Amino acid sequence: KLLSMLASCKKHSDKPILTTYPADYEPPGRIPTSAKPSILCAKNFDAAGRFRIAARSLQRQPKEPLPSFFWAAGFAFSCAEVIREVPYDAGLVDVFFGEEASMAVRLWTSGWDFFCPSSPAIFHLWSRAHRPTFRELKQNPCVEQAAYARVDFVLGRRKAPPKGMTESVGLGTVRTLAAFQEHTGINFSKRTIATAARR
Repeated sequence: KLLSMLASCKKHSDKPILTTYPADYEPPGRIPTSAKPSILCAKNFDAAGRFRIAARSLQRQPKEPLPSFFWAAGFAFSCAEVIREVPYDAGLVDVFFGEEASMAVRLWTSGWDFFCPSSPAIFHLWSRAHRPTFRELKQNPCVEQAAYARVDFVLGRRKAPPKGMTESVGLGTVRTLAAFQEHTGINFSKRTIATAARR
């Protein structure tokens, strides 16, 4: 199913990624039969200035995946080349909000395009009541600060790369950060969101 959806995206992009926030389910495995596909949209900039996204359910099931502006960490399906070309930044220790914006920019500037699946393909247990999250565990503020400096550099909110950051986890060379911001309507430095990005 996912391979078929990914193949249909090839009509629009040579480097497609299927990505969205999956629908919820209830343990031990009660999957909703009425789940609808969802598309990622801009939510806000939080109090710390971190860009946040959300998923909006589609009222009608599209015939094929729809172009999307953003990337979700919880569900991103593509060919293996994406991992080789845009490796995950292992320096993002203790980063939660910021990771998805950083990866979206890095992937898009490397020529990858995002699409929401045309039907629900996977499900996720969104409740965190059954386990502690890393936010509830002791963290080193210096490590977190250094990690967010890497995010800020990728998003153009910092001029110089932080110590130890290499080009392999920076921006791509196919498209620019400015082009991404124009494409999505997001300005990371000014913390503004165009209406189209909220869809």
